[in-house]
Amino acid sequence: MAIPTLASADPAVLFTGGQFVTLTGTNFRGPYTPPNTNGPLPTPPPTMSITFDGVPATKLAWVSATEVSCTAPNHDPGAVSIVLKNLDVNGAPIAGEVVTASGIATYARADLAIEDDFARLSRALLRLLKQQTIANTVMTTEVDYTDNAGAMTFDFVNVAELPCVVLGAPTTKQNSFYDLDLVPERSTGSDTFEQRRFMRTVDVTWKLTVLDQYQARTQNLLALVQKFFTINNWLYLDRDPSDLSLGQVRYEMQCGEFGSVGTPNNNNIRMFSGDVTVRGFTFEDVAGFPGSMVSRRGGTAETIEFVIGSETNTVPG
Repeated sequence: MAIPTLASADPAVLFTGGQFVTLTGTNFRGPYTPPNTNGPLPTPPPTMSITFDGVPATKLAWVSATEVSCTAPNHDPGAVSIVLKNLDVNGAPIAGEVVTASGIATYARADLAIEDDFARLSRALLRLLKQQTIANTVMTTEVDYTDNAGAMTFDFVNVAELPCVVLGAPTTKQNSFYDLDLVPERSTGSDTFEQRRFMRTVDVTWKLTVLDQYQARTQNLLALVQKFFTINNWLYLDRDPSDLSLGQVRYEMQCGEFGSVGTPNNNNIRMFSGDVTVRGFTFEDVAGFPGSMVSRRGGTAETIEFVIGSETNTVPG
């Protein structure tokens, strides 16, 4: 009898939506030797089962007798009990070959205080506008909301000084043209790959507004904004701000039609507004949970060996 053990989980903190996890221990039952047959090979039976608080994990993969990977199920925040059972050729648990581990993994919700790539995208556009157009470029920080409906004034935005460029809160619309289902990622010197969950991409659109109290300067600023988008066809974003060696991702950037906003007012403020769109943005890992979008990891064969009659042939994998 080979009683399994569970020593650790990587990552030890899992997103509540469930994510790919690697378990280490001992005596994990490996794959069976396929039967000697001239016909199609039968589907190999599972050699183990893994549950998280009684909920089965999916996409189990035996790596070695000391390592197994799987996709954890969804779970509420908090500690979780993991049960691993070795199975016989009929898929039934082997008596005594079971282990329960509590405390090696914990689920947690996303921390909204951690900056997501989506927020970094807005900041990248903001920095570029401040650098090339006007230093007084800001993000909208106020909303038209009050619990007293009679007092609602519908102010567009309050700014400290003029002239300025205001970047409104973004909206998103799915763009399936860029959607990907499989993203192989090879690292130097190895043949490992990652299969990620369905990669959903969106177009991100901001409302950009130019404000000033002088008509001529407003026109000049609007012209400069238009030239900005002529010069900058792409918006670049670091893949990982903590590791700049990973390079950047670039997104196609376009601006829509700009036109005057509102009518003459008591403050004599001139405003022009239009849309700015970045296409094909992909929502990657949940902020604070690296690898949360990974559903499977594996390797590729360098060569495949097969036998025809008495000859052995080897072809590239």
